[in-house]
Amino acid sequence: ASTLSPSYPKAMGRTIAFLPASCNPLKLKAASSRLRKAGLKRQNLKYIASQPIFLHTVDMVRLCLNVLALFAIIIAVGLMWQDFVSDQPSVLLGQIWFEIAPQSLQVSEAIIERYIDPCGLIIALGCSPFLWHPVIASVLQWPAVLFFALLAVIFNLIGRLFTRIKGRRRNYNRDSF
Repeated sequence: ASTLSPSYPKAMGRTIAFLPASCNPLKLKAASSRLRKAGLKRQNLKYIASQPIFLHTVDMVRLCLNVLALFAIIIAVGLMWQDFVSDQPSVLLGQIWFEIAPQSLQVSEAIIERYIDPCGLIIALGCSPFLWHPVIASVLQWPAVLFFALLAVIFNLIGRLFTRIKGRRRNYNRDSF
């Protein structure tokens, strides 16, 4: 293990943040200033990450979730348009999956029943597998528009959990936060 100097070390031009283990990493800037003021010892601290890398990661996760939500909305709108134009009933999610890749549908059923479902995985429970039949099989009977619209809402709500950093970004290649 390497020894750390009492001052804040530099790694690749970015300041490393050492924070108390009980600290909320979303409030990284305020916590690091409290750390310097309190003069905590290095043994009580836990390495989190450099603040710019952490903030960039939060922004990228939020961006990826928003892009996934956008793709789900585009698919839902396309399927909704197809439902409006055609005289046939709404396309089911399972039907779309079967048309695109029928073998993956069968393989995923076998994998979920054998390796993911707790009743199929742990024989001592003594119950029949329940994850594919009725849960996933009933979701596959939903209209595809409904599924992709709900998927877009879920991705958007999860993306909103990652808060946007307020204000203008500062230059993080300086000695302190």
